Amino acid sequence: ESNLPVVTEAAKCVGLMARGLRKDFERPARQLLPVAMARITDKSVWRPNILVERVEQMLWALPFEYFLDELQPYLASKSLFVKKEAVGLLLRTLELPAVLCQCPDVAQRFFPALAGLVVPLADDSDNGVRHEAARFLAVLVKSNLDSPQVAPLVLDRVPANRTSTFEEEWRKVAKDEPCPLSGRGKP
Repeated sequence: ESNLPVVTEAAKCVGLMARGLRKDFERPARQLLPVAMARITDKSVWRPNILVERVEQMLWALPFEYFLDELQPYLASKSLFVKKEAVGLLLRTLELPAVLCQCPDVAQRFFPALAGLVVPLADDSDNGVRHEAARFLAVLVKSNLDSPQVAPLVLDRVPANRTSTFEEEWRKVAKDEPCPLSGRGKP
């Protein structure tokens, strides 16, 4: 549909049903999420008040694994806009009440999968995508700082020429905590 008011109202209805019905809406949400996600390429409807918030509301009815599977192709897209929006959406989902209600330890439980999806974007050709990926990785590392997997899954895989981007985003996320990447010898 190209009529923005119609798309907006339909998306609102879907989002509200997902939020209200939760698991009773899982089957329709599984059918509607791919349709909504396919519109990530359309800048006219991929806006917070039209589709982004509605996709987030659908997470009340869907398991995080399903959402992650649906998001993967967009993280590997050739479109810079799509990659940046996909990483931003993934970052916001880590703090959504809908996700935390179902899986309070989402950043820990899905750490390897999340790191595997986003680490390659830390070396993207686009500065905006790199910064969005670095912000996501900083949040992910901060959430898993005590894990022995932090170094092999993230820190050791951040390219040497991109460490300053990670460190910059770390300072924004962790404030006064020392960056775990600082002082690490890169081979």
